[in-house]
Amino acid sequence: MENSIQEAVNDIKKSFDQKTEAIQKKASEDQARLEGELKKSQDALEFVKSEMVKKDATIKDIQEKQLEFNEKMGRKIASAVEGKQTVENQMVKMIEEKKEIFTKAADTSMSIDPIQFKVSNISTGSLTGTPVYASYLPWQPGMEPIGQFRIRSLVRTIQSAFDTAYFPRANSPVGTGSFAKQTTEGNAKNQIDRGWAMQTVNLYAFAAYLIASRQSLRNIPFLQSWLPTSMNEQLLDQEDLDFANQLVAGATGSNSTTGAGSVAIEQIIVLMKNLYSTKFYPSAIAVDPAKWASILITKPSNYSLPNAVAVTPDGMVTILGKPVYPANWLTGGRTLIGDFTKAAIVESESLTFRQTDAHASTFIANQVTFLLERTENLAIFRPDAFVTAILS
Repeated sequence: MENSIQEAVNDIKKSFDQKTEAIQKKASEDQARLEGELKKSQDALEFVKSEMVKKDATIKDIQEKQLEFNEKMGRKIASAVEGKQTVENQMVKMIEEKKEIFTKAADTSMSIDPIQFKVSNISTGSLTGTPVYASYLPWQPGMEPIGQFRIRSLVRTIQSAFDTAYFPRANSPVGTGSFAKQTTEGNAKNQIDRGWAMQTVNLYAFAAYLIASRQSLRNIPFLQSWLPTSMNEQLLDQEDLDFANQLVAGATGSNSTTGAGSVAIEQIIVLMKNLYSTKFYPSAIAVDPAKWASILITKPSNYSLPNAVAVTPDGMVTILGKPVYPANWLTGGRTLIGDFTKAAIVESESLTFRQTDAHASTFIANQVTFLLERTENLAIFRPDAFVTAILS
């Protein structure tokens, strides 16, 4: 029996050695061929991606091309692995062919245990060290604070063919002379004139750029949606600050609150009255969020117009029917009230998102530069249509 087992083991070893050598040789040849194909395909992909960058392709377009390449190569690798019979499979097959000898050995009085193959479950805990896989969710709103009340929600946008725009602004008073009745037939009628001052609006590129490595763009899928969204959010935030500062600095409407009490609601009503008296019809009220909250918690007993403030079912606060917007681009208790049809954002180039690897040293550093910009400025047609004040 011992001789039979020894012969079987020797036979297995001989076959094992021969087949191992043949398998390893074929595996080396297959690997060399596969590596050549991968290198050739990768070079072709990089050429296509560089051409896409030159044509201002988006990150998403480049990522889709990369994913298409990965899927194609993955199928090739999977096919190669499936077609290759491993050394372990050969060994199992040879042992299976000699199973009768081992079975007979187990049935004799000899102390030889039968060969057993133990199978264990594989779970996440089977991995040790750094995880070898990761799944990134696409961009989600909670990844950074986004969304606030925008000045763009109050004013319209006008397109300009050039980076310098002009518009006439009527003098105040507009001119001399006035209309009157011709009480006596044949008498001369009144003559009037008008005066205007030409205003200039210079448009500038409102822009910033960001640099990301190609490796991060390949390996962090959510970047393709997060980068444009995050950059656009920051651009809008800075627009709000810039345009709000221009309106606050340029407002010439009367900010007198004479006749109002110490309650913010009464002061806002008097400021609205100032605009009405100069032929302007306030369309909206923007306030520091802290003052918006104080308006909501003011008790009717604290001011004399209990019906002046209303809250709509969807939570919109109105004073005498005019919407009150909490705006985080106003601070220190400031309010900005005006007829917002008397201002507009003028653009010569709308929002543009571009990318390149030819900026500075990004080409040799394997990086991509992303640029977001809009050429624009704020035109204030009537500064006296706006009034601003610090509410108590």
